[in-house]
Amino acid sequence: MKKIRVAILDNPIYSPLVQNIDKVAEEFSYEVFKLNEPQITKFILENKFDLMLVNPYILARTFKFADLRIVPTRIIASVSYTNQASINFKGNLRTISELFVSNKEDFLTKVALILLSERYNLFPEAKNYSNLGELSEDSCSLIYNDSGKQGQLDLSEDFFETYEMPLINAFWIVRNEEEPLKLKEFIEKCYDKEINDEFSIKEIRDSEIIREGSIITKWSSEIQNALEQIYQLLYLRHFIDEIPAVKLME
Repeated sequence: MKKIRVAILDNPIYSPLVQNIDKVAEEFSYEVFKLNEPQITKFILENKFDLMLVNPYILARTFKFADLRIVPTRIIASVSYTNQASINFKGNLRTISELFVSNKEDFLTKVALILLSERYNLFPEAKNYSNLGELSEDSCSLIYNDSGKQGQLDLSEDFFETYEMPLINAFWIVRNEEEPLKLKEFIEKCYDKEINDEFSIKEIRDSEIIREGSIITKWSSEIQNALEQIYQLLYLRHFIDEIPAVKLME
């Protein structure tokens, strides 16, 4: 019997959704593959997986080649300050011509470029770096704050202040009419049950809350509306050439 193959993005931002995935995959006899964005995009196009944890940009790049549906269950959506990812600055920059990123085809790279142009009238070119140590003294970079350190320009906070909606980071997708058995049970068991459907994130300094936000982990009509608007933003900046319809698994 063919094993169900599950692909997930290998990024700390998505950890609440896959906290127990190794244990649950063994229980369900599923195979799990942890991939970066270009890899998961390529393998979706090659029909390699049955269940996939993706972001809006990946779905927009693959929906024309398969009838993909969002599973309206667990998601990651960032509301204002979350310290998940940030644009950081080194040295005495007078202007920004380059934005150094871990992968210039990542979804949050596109979000950062949109914010820099819309909010600050800056239009840098995204360039890949292999490690932060190689950056020059005067540089601008997009980093994931998985170390717990505070970033500078918090990406989700800037996004919320600009567009007044959550930044949708991740959701599960399947091919229409090819859903694995016990799909929703698998997704729920992978989720960290210690976390509420929305939980707060705070930056505290000297016992004082400096800024705060939250992370939403459950699908809703608000999330769907925000996702549709995010596709409008990606389209207007020519990062995608067609706006996908948001189709849900029934």
